[in-house]
Amino acid sequence: MPQTITSSQGTSSMVYDETGQRVRRTTSTGSTYYLNQYLELNAAGMTRSYWAGDQLIARRGPTGNISYLLQDRLHSTRVVTDDSGAVTGRYDYEPYGGQNPGNLADGTSQLCRANAATMTAA
Repeated sequence: MPQTITSSQGTSSMVYDETGQRVRRTTSTGSTYYLNQYLELNAAGMTRSYWAGDQLIARRGPTGNISYLLQDRLHSTRVVTDDSGAVTGRYDYEPYGGQNPGNLADGTSQLCRANAATMTAA
């Protein structure tokens, strides 16, 4: 598991527990604590994730806004909608899970990608 990831957006440092689950991610903008698969905490507040089995279906942000994540058969997030059903994001992927540069990004903090071992930050 990577301890540090560097991209054009900066460097992220990860901390994992004894079972290999990520418990903290730190970037230049602050830290996010992953309390379990349902809850994350950062300076903005608590974000709750809603799952149906192993499929992430929705997220409620610190302000109470809900995003619904619609996935393809490989569980890669393709469309994100708000609580009224309006499309707020669309995602296409390159081979091996890289995001297509023409995506309409919505700021969803986590996307499920079929070729990634775990959910990755957008």
